[in-house]
Amino acid sequence: MNLKAVAGVLVALVIAILLFVFLRGRGTDPGDEKAAGEEQLVNLFHPDSVVGFQWKTKSKTHAFTRPDRNKPWSPDVNPQDVQERLNLLAVAPYKPIEAAGPDKVEVTVAFGENNQWTGAWDGTYFHWKEGNFKGQGFKPRTAHVVKFEAGQFAFEGEDLNWCPQRIKTLKVDSGSLEYTLRQDGLKWIVNDKEVDPTFVEQWFGRACSNKLEEYLDPEVAGDRELAGSLDVTFTDDKSIAWKKQNGGDAFFDGKNTFVSPTFAKHLEELAAAPAAGTVPAATAAPQAATPPPPSAEKESAKNNAKPGAKNKGKAKPSPKPAAKNR
Repeated sequence: MNLKAVAGVLVALVIAILLFVFLRGRGTDPGDEKAAGEEQLVNLFHPDSVVGFQWKTKSKTHAFTRPDRNKPWSPDVNPQDVQERLNLLAVAPYKPIEAAGPDKVEVTVAFGENNQWTGAWDGTYFHWKEGNFKGQGFKPRTAHVVKFEAGQFAFEGEDLNWCPQRIKTLKVDSGSLEYTLRQDGLKWIVNDKEVDPTFVEQWFGRACSNKLEEYLDPEVAGDRELAGSLDVTFTDDKSIAWKKQNGGDAFFDGKNTFVSPTFAKHLEELAAAPAAGTVPAATAAPQAATPPPPSAEKESAKNNAKPGAKNKGKAKPSPKPAAKNR
């Protein structure tokens, strides 16, 4: 074999080696790439199989038990607050993991007297410390972190009722969300635009009572930058001045930090209130009933004249009492 042929073989061999190394590092199976880029959910247990649940923080321990899935938790608790956390732990992208810091919330789930698992959330990861899946853990999604950040307040949620009187002015200054609502006689003004009064009154009905998702435990929750503000003045001249997370759903009422995505959404809705006179009459007030044709009136009179005859026409509804102005 001459030198030229040997050189050709060596070049081909080098190219083959380089191509092998490249494909090995890159992965040749598109399915493998997809699997590597997606979190694989692992189903550890069924929430209905849990008969004991303990939630422990530095300042407080909540412990609940039930004989079986068909019985309520004892002591009394909103079952949804327990169920949401069990669902979060039961199915998650578990994998071998090490704690990233000291425990902030310790959780124990019991399936019977001799079978219980204990895990903890350290501010970044949840990991099991004892039980069948010891050493397994996951990083909760942003939307789920608040369930751990509630800490000692995890089972003390309540509704957010913040309108003791009618609102006179409302000002939001939170990043891109910036406006002022004020009343001028019978008119409602958002910034310099007169808005539909029916929309505003209906907004009060929706927004003055909201679902408060969670209070955040300052010993557990991460810092939130509450650079925005919400300032409200009521007709009795009392007022509230809260801080708000820019672009988020966290608020500070002067005493506690809480999370309410519903309330945050309501504030965005008010900024987009329709201008006065632009709401169709059909949505602003009920439309008057259309009078029946003459033939229908005659038929109705004919039926009513017969002894024992049923009236085929629809009965008029009794008038509803006027709604009180909030």
